[in-house]
Amino acid sequence: MTTDTPPEQAPDGTAQPATRTWRRLALSFGIAAVVLVALLVVALLRPWADSESTAAPASPSATPSATPSATPTAVSTATAAAPDAPSGGDAPPPPAPGLAITSFAASDTAVTCANDSDAVAITFTWDSTDVTAAWFGVDTPNAKAGGLQQVDPSGSFTWNFYCSNAATVYTVTVEDAAGQLVHQSVTVSRQYRG
Repeated sequence: MTTDTPPEQAPDGTAQPATRTWRRLALSFGIAAVVLVALLVVALLRPWADSESTAAPASPSATPSATPSATPTAVSTATAAAPDAPSGGDAPPPPAPGLAITSFAASDTAVTCANDSDAVAITFTWDSTDVTAAWFGVDTPNAKAGGLQQVDPSGSFTWNFYCSNAATVYTVTVEDAAGQLVHQSVTVSRQYRG
């Protein structure tokens, strides 16, 4: 005995809900799987896309690079960096006529430690000219971008040197009204009691 009813319908003409439900469920799982795979691919490729898009251009820069010289030179623990351009520029413009950190010093640059668990308070002082804002940072070359806190354009700040570190770099970054930055750093090193 054969019937002329389509497979989705029962012999009495009513629809078979189980068959339709299973087809819809399988289709939903298939779509969800495709979306999940696409999201995983995007999530896995995202870190590489970010690093490529933020990579520096391969063109020569206007700032000098460190190259060995034929004559020995003295090394200072306090260094000043060239001013940075406001975000969006290729090369930093020349510094504004008065933008400068005129001094930056630590109360002690060779800290005597009894053991690695010691913390010694160090006071840092600085002066600057033609500055609208300043930041203090630890172990960063740019205290505005990775700094500890905003400080006065000229003043002092006390922060601990942790003896568990062989040396720590402390940086002051200043900014003028045009958004140009100047950085200066001082290194504090650990010494043990003998």
